[in-house]
Amino acid sequence: MVKITKPIVGIVYANTTSVTQRGPDVYAHEIIRRLTQMNGATYVVWSQSDQPGTIRPHISLTWKKIRSHTLWSQARLPFELIFGTHTNVIFIPNHVIPLFGSGTFVVTIHDCAYEFFPDSYSKKEIVYQRFALKSALKKSRSIIVPSLTTKNDIISLYKGNPDKIHVIPHGIDPVFFDVKKNFGHALLGYGISEPYILYTGRLESRKNILILIEAYILLRQEEKIHHKLVLAGSPGNKYTLIEKALTRVPANFRRDIIETGHVTGDTLKVLLAHADIFVMPSLYEGFGISVLEAMAVGIPTIVNDTPSLKEVVGNGALVVPMKKAFPLAAKMSYLIHHPLEMTSLRVKAKRRARMFTWEKSASQTFDVLMKAIDR
Repeated sequence: MVKITKPIVGIVYANTTSVTQRGPDVYAHEIIRRLTQMNGATYVVWSQSDQPGTIRPHISLTWKKIRSHTLWSQARLPFELIFGTHTNVIFIPNHVIPLFGSGTFVVTIHDCAYEFFPDSYSKKEIVYQRFALKSALKKSRSIIVPSLTTKNDIISLYKGNPDKIHVIPHGIDPVFFDVKKNFGHALLGYGISEPYILYTGRLESRKNILILIEAYILLRQEEKIHHKLVLAGSPGNKYTLIEKALTRVPANFRRDIIETGHVTGDTLKVLLAHADIFVMPSLYEGFGISVLEAMAVGIPTIVNDTPSLKEVVGNGALVVPMKKAFPLAAKMSYLIHHPLEMTSLRVKAKRRARMFTWEKSASQTFDVLMKAIDR
């Protein structure tokens, strides 16, 4: 086989402009941002939007904006693949392989949540997700997943070939390691005062918010505990169940449960910096970037006893089964009453989070892309 001296890497970037970006959107942006700065290849990015200012221009990077269309990746993109720029490999970090057009594809599959929690998705979403994964298994040269949990799910649910599935964990933006306790006045706009327990993420059934609320009520029934509960996220699937649960919370506790809506940027950093405890009760995650953000800031963190979350936190957080509220309430109470344990967890959390970098993720992704060409 002839060795390609300067391969051309095509990247399909479904760049969402939504203010409520999810984990796969963050991943796609961060991995492309680092990948396209790496030497050893020329890059062409196809996207339905302009090049973001956060992705620096580079002599080896060409950005091709495809006129926005609901099916831009299935209608316009195949034309580019057939008649446009020649590529040696095509990387798809947060989208589906085009039905038409050939090439050497490497696709990232983020999770199989729709198989375990179908009630959290519309029928259309489930059909689309299954199509995307089956298409990736059939047409891609390699598949990238963020956790061993997702790899095992693909193998067990879809009989995926383990040899073509590569586990590459996500990274963390280094700015989270330097977040300081300042600008606390920004919390006042949400009616937040310290101390408080924090959750960040969508407010939906799969995230197990009902158990978190129930555990918080149990916690507040203790004397001398006056922590607020801050739910920082936009409403998601079956949010009405969460609304109904909140109406049943005793009034003296309900006023201390605060919903901020979706937060990003400096507001997110301020919320993290001033939190006493971070809780991720989610029943299923492909990875859990928000957990990593909290740990990087140094917040004592408690996560549900699910495989992927345990992969991420290692010994840097407390793992608690959250099928019922009491174990979570007991662990939150334990931390509040044991400040030395809180201090120890802060150190462990930061140490663990430093093991995850987007540079490492990009480097490993680049290796997978190059091996896909050589095969």
